[in-house]
Amino acid sequence: TTVGFRHLWGPAKRANLAATAETDPDALYSAIEPSLALGLPFTPVTVSDEWFEWPTLPELFPVSFPGIKTSRDGFLVDVDLDRLRSRVADYFDTSVSHEEIARRYPSVMASTARFDARDVRDTLLRRGGPDESGFIRFAYRPFDTRWLYWEKDTKLLDEKRADYKPHVFAGNSWLSAARHLRKGSGEPQACHTAHMGSLHLIERGALMCPAWLDDQGLESAANESRRPNLSAEASKYLNRVGATVEDLFYHVLAVLHDPGYRGANSGALSLEWPRIPLPGWPDGTGAGAIKALARSASRGRTLAALLDPDTPAQGVTEGQLRPHLAEVAVPATADGRNMDGDDFTVDAGWGHLGVGDAVMPGQGIVIERAFTSGERQTMGEARSALGDSTVDVYLNGRAFWRNIPVAVWQYRLGGYQVLKKWLSYRERDILSRALSMEEILEFSSIARRIGSLLIYLHAFRKG
Repeated sequence: TTVGFRHLWGPAKRANLAATAETDPDALYSAIEPSLALGLPFTPVTVSDEWFEWPTLPELFPVSFPGIKTSRDGFLVDVDLDRLRSRVADYFDTSVSHEEIARRYPSVMASTARFDARDVRDTLLRRGGPDESGFIRFAYRPFDTRWLYWEKDTKLLDEKRADYKPHVFAGNSWLSAARHLRKGSGEPQACHTAHMGSLHLIERGALMCPAWLDDQGLESAANESRRPNLSAEASKYLNRVGATVEDLFYHVLAVLHDPGYRGANSGALSLEWPRIPLPGWPDGTGAGAIKALARSASRGRTLAALLDPDTPAQGVTEGQLRPHLAEVAVPATADGRNMDGDDFTVDAGWGHLGVGDAVMPGQGIVIERAFTSGERQTMGEARSALGDSTVDVYLNGRAFWRNIPVAVWQYRLGGYQVLKKWLSYRERDILSRALSMEEILEFSSIARRIGSLLIYLHAFRKG
């Protein structure tokens, strides 16, 4: 079936309407043939010719889990472990009344249709606690790992995902990926972590997909407690090419971050699960298949190290920094003095509280400018990946991070502008304190990770 298509919204709307009166009606429409396999979308769809020959992500890694949904982030999640422990200790203190807990921490004592706040607290107080093993690292947003109190009993956590937690163990790797991105496919499709992840780590409705599974968590009778999370077809393919589940996992991560892949398949990626090109799929034959998979997996491992804020990156976050990164996101003040006192306070309007615990982003203070001659010289060829201009990003009226290339500042992952999102949660009225020097430097490290990531991906595109 051929369908006539015309843009009546978005950037093309005004031009289309202006041309209507003077143009042959037939010329206003372009012909498209909706794809049945993609659900008959009545819009142009960009997709590779090979798209339907590739396996989908679930056809490679069959087991995945929704992320954690607390519905009470303001109580159960924190960047400070000590502060989280203090809140939880108060909650489990039998000498403190429900009314007093509600006064101190309103969100945890607000009942909903699925959460009777008083009954839940009474149940947990009778049991005793807290559970010390429940204080765990939590992938909250891209490049923003926090602490979570994970409670196995009751509905204190709205969706605790008890079936998910056993598979989070040392040495396992996870990617968060969605069936489609609501906010477009022009940005990377997956986030990488070694920790439990939030339901909103990237896209709403994304699933957490592991490389390995704990058979005990699956109630298996197998002797081995760890097995690869592979379909029969994926396992057969890897055996033929002599590769491992981790090779496949990191190949997938590399593919989902490849700008060329995203550009060539942007339409399909907005409609269904990502499909993964694999050299020699499905039987592992073909010249160079083994080497091609190994090369891509190596790229994926490099990307994973850059995407995980808990993984040190030589030359990027520690050691002798690469020259083109050393001058990125440098803490500075308007009068050239060292930062001290109120300079560590974020109050430039980066975020505010919305309904419940939701944090809404603000405009903040960001000044775009040209690179100085010194910055331009230091950046060298990296400017081809990071752009021709830069920004200074202000914590407040006096202190700022100097020289964040525009491409780094605008970098998005899973619907979030990463650096801006990080700042929105650190506004003083939300964080309830100033930043520490370590957090000032953490922001600089994230900016340098993103810069290194963009440079590396730029090299992908150049081949």
